[in-house]
Amino acid sequence: MDARSEAVRKLLVGDIFHGESPHRASLIYPVLSVTDTEIYTRTVTTQSHIRFDRATGVAKAGANNIPGVIDSVCALPIDVDQTMLGIIDQKFRLEADLEKLILTEDEIKALLFVERHYADNPLPSAE
Repeated sequence: MDARSEAVRKLLVGDIFHGESPHRASLIYPVLSVTDTEIYTRTVTTQSHIRFDRATGVAKAGANNIPGVIDSVCALPIDVDQTMLGIIDQKFRLEADLEKLILTEDEIKALLFVERHYADNPLPSAE
């Protein structure tokens, strides 16, 4: 197993990882469940559910699947991880009031950190 596949296979429920769409959109995902063959997740902003192949890190094809590939699985610092989970669950998944969806200064800082963090810590290229 190559280093890339090995890193993707280490993802567990509750982890957060980064991916990129074919159009180069930057996407952040929380891991919802893991099987031997796939990682089930959703996008932070649109809450679209996606299945990734656990060996390759490539989104599986499907009517509702957004194409993409996992490009970083580097763990976030605990404070940033907790802020991201708050954004993921409290804001974008549960909140119905549009005024409450406005990001706080700490949430904006966390999102900016995450983008740099994942860009600086990419997965190795597929062999």
